[in-house]
Amino acid sequence: MRRWCWSLAVSSTDDPTGARAPAVETYVVGSLPRPRWLFDVMEQQRSGTLSAAEAECCMDEAIVSAIRLQERAGLDVVSDGEWRRRYFSTVVADRIGGCEYRRIPGRPAFLPVVVGRIAGRGPIARHEAAYLSARASDHPGVRRGRSGPSRRSWRVPGRQETGVRAIARANDDEETLPVVEERIERALRFLPPERLTVNPDCGLAPTAQRTPGSTLDDAYDRLAMLCTAARAVRETKPRR
Repeated sequence: MRRWCWSLAVSSTDDPTGARAPAVETYVVGSLPRPRWLFDVMEQQRSGTLSAAEAECCMDEAIVSAIRLQERAGLDVVSDGEWRRRYFSTVVADRIGGCEYRRIPGRPAFLPVVVGRIAGRGPIARHEAAYLSARASDHPGVRRGRSGPSRRSWRVPGRQETGVRAIARANDDEETLPVVEERIERALRFLPPERLTVNPDCGLAPTAQRTPGSTLDDAYDRLAMLCTAARAVRETKPRR
């Protein structure tokens, strides 16, 4: 039984149906590669040629395809691919007062900085979480994971789980199914299967930039390989 994940949240809850998460659970921490037209939507919204409501409608339509990609790859938990955000910090900065966008030396784009007193403007991600939950095909529960730059492992509070990088962020011709299985087996020397989750290294598209060679097809192939490896290991390492 799959569950869904809004990957920018920082807390977790158990499946309300009482279903237990599978041993060696799989999901994406961080971003999926965006289709090219979504970059254009972001740029048009920033320049004012596309309204916030129009951009939101485009994002809603795109995220359904991100959900289906993860479901077809076989992930136990699905996310919105973090497609709504340009950078991790913009999700919060766009919903609070006291921030403005400035050019940061050494960075390729304008980023939010705090320039005044921070004040809330309402829910930060209620719509995004509700939209994802309503459109995931078979994910009745809630899993909210963490995201962060170049994080190779993390703990999800409340469930006592540990996430381990099982596939690399960039394409790697030497990263084969046996290699991924061996990484999972190695992690199980230190963790019981029910506490282990396996993921890409901070997603498969860690920035909103147009990264050459990082495509949705690449992401699908690599996530499918991750899920195949996890299923193979589950057969030999059942839940204790």
